[in-house]
Amino acid sequence: MGCLLLPFWVLFAVTGVWCVVTGLLDIFYSSDLSGIGGPVGKIFAGAVLIAVPLFVLVTVRRKAWLNRNGRRVQADFVRVVAREVDSGEDGCYTAYRVICKWVNPETNQKYLFKSGYCYADPTDWLSGKTVEVVFDPSNPKRYRVDLSSLPPKAG
Repeated sequence: MGCLLLPFWVLFAVTGVWCVVTGLLDIFYSSDLSGIGGPVGKIFAGAVLIAVPLFVLVTVRRKAWLNRNGRRVQADFVRVVAREVDSGEDGCYTAYRVICKWVNPETNQKYLFKSGYCYADPTDWLSGKTVEVVFDPSNPKRYRVDLSSLPPKAG
């Protein structure tokens, strides 16, 4: 899927570079710097158009690196933490985060892992079970809790 989106992200970045360059040229060769649509607006829009694909690229590459090189362990499910989220006009909804722990049998060091948010309470599916966690052995703070085994509405 990432390969299919590559032309889209390249187009985004190229457009961003074009906006920044034309904005800078406008600043150097024009005395009219007024309004958000002027050169400052072009530079800002260009920076955003460059930053978004860059952020996505870094995120995807980190996740891929972790999947290839990370250590996979089965962590014990501890609990689910609920958080009320105000979504403006649509009202509130509850987001759930899975907390699990793992003890390294070699060092007896304990690690606590938190998943990303999901929008259905996964407690019933996880009680008494383990959850797969992938982490960087050299930096255990870089990890991913795998909730792909949950039913679609829970994960």
